[in-house]
Amino acid sequence: MIYDDLIMQNINKIKAVTKLKAFSPGSIARGILESYNDVASDIYNTLDLKIVNAEVSSAVGEYLDNIGHLVGVPRNGYSYALGQIKILIDPLLGKTLDDLKNIVEENTGVRPADIIIPAGAEVSNEDSSSVYNTISDIVLDDEYVYVDVLSLLIGTNGRISSGGISKFITFPPEYTSIYTYIIVTNPLPIDSGDDIETDDNYRFRIVNSFASNATSNDIAIRLAVLSVPGVADVFIKNYEYGIGTSGLFIVSESPIVSQGIINAVQQAVNNIGASGNRIIVSAPTYKAIDLEVVLNFVAGTSVANKDNICELVKSNVINYINNLEMGSEVVINELKEIIMSTSKSIYDLVINRIGIGDYNFQSGLIDYYQPVLPVNQSIGETEKFVSNKKLVNICYTE
Repeated sequence: MIYDDLIMQNINKIKAVTKLKAFSPGSIARGILESYNDVASDIYNTLDLKIVNAEVSSAVGEYLDNIGHLVGVPRNGYSYALGQIKILIDPLLGKTLDDLKNIVEENTGVRPADIIIPAGAEVSNEDSSSVYNTISDIVLDDEYVYVDVLSLLIGTNGRISSGGISKFITFPPEYTSIYTYIIVTNPLPIDSGDDIETDDNYRFRIVNSFASNATSNDIAIRLAVLSVPGVADVFIKNYEYGIGTSGLFIVSESPIVSQGIINAVQQAVNNIGASGNRIIVSAPTYKAIDLEVVLNFVAGTSVANKDNICELVKSNVINYINNLEMGSEVVINELKEIIMSTSKSIYDLVINRIGIGDYNFQSGLIDYYQPVLPVNQSIGETEKFVSNKKLVNICYTE
């Protein structure tokens, strides 16, 4: 209750039952009431706060945590990003595994039976701002090897886009002679790390916790999936693989869903124990877009500005394509509007080439390339468009 309302309410009551009339500021009666109402107002405010934080719809912070604990739904805390890296001998240098063993022998006097980089080796991006530990030994191969890595940074700070990891920070000293022959990268993003769950997301899970107790229903599945760090949305398709099956297609906060997220979602779904229903978790089918656009600039635009604008356009085009929802089409007029709105120095554009095909995760290019006309492009409900800097070319006329 508002402080002034309390004062007036009490003055009116006292006037009705006593002969006191002097309640102006500074009077004895007014001073006694104000002292009393200071305490009463604090009590009312505390009660209001308690009432507000007793409701799921309005509780925040620790009060919301208390409600969650009462119904057995704790808030999701920080998690470390888990993903995979790929290690291979640089194919451009023309060396085999035996060649590397020979180099090691020449420098150490001992020929290794296997070239093993022990678990705990640190890899990072180019400026070493994102560091990851390998979880298991890396046994070098003539082709390539995958190994799981865990971020040293907590929460979303540990996420990194595909291709972000580029070097070893720690490397066995006996193998320093072959360091430059080895490539390390992450073909898929590492995006499973998450921060403490927001009040809004936590509130949603609490409200739906009773529905989720009825396992095997879509709400329970959806809640389990959305609780996995890095998951942005999920599309559930019943009978996708026959009677008694459901297909779960994951959309992550990164353009490409990592295997780490798929594994985590599958585990979360398995924990529900959907009775008699086989649930198969997968990423969408990725359709890559190859695009070349020729820009026309207004007279007087410098070459440096043209180059900068082309890079901005490329980034905007890639963001548009990668942020399309699963099953959404590429709308050519939207694409043109995004390009034209990048800079007032662009007065016209020509879409020189569009091609679509299956996205190759290893190369970042397109398999089964198919040229198409510059018109709206549609895909299936479990497919998703992606693109990258290798596939989008923005140039200009001289």
